[in-house]
Amino acid sequence: MFFLNMKNIFPDLLIIGSITGRGDFLGFDLKGARGCNSFSVFSHDEDPEKWLETNSSWGKFSSWLLKLVKTDGEQDFI
Repeated sequence: MFFLNMKNIFPDLLIIGSITGRGDFLGFDLKGARGCNSFSVFSHDEDPEKWLETNSSWGKFSSWLLKLVKTDGEQDFI
């Protein structure tokens, strides 16, 4: 129940998955200010309502996915 009692941030943030071993989340910033670097891995330790404001690691989904596959899932951060 990670997202209960939150303000509605989801028009600007699209969560597409999670890294279940750590509990982190994968998503896109839909506001468009980041251009093609709108994908990130969001830490479960941080406040989800501040992910878009405080996250400093943004990249391309395709680059992240290639790195994930090449490292057999060992490198799953941006």
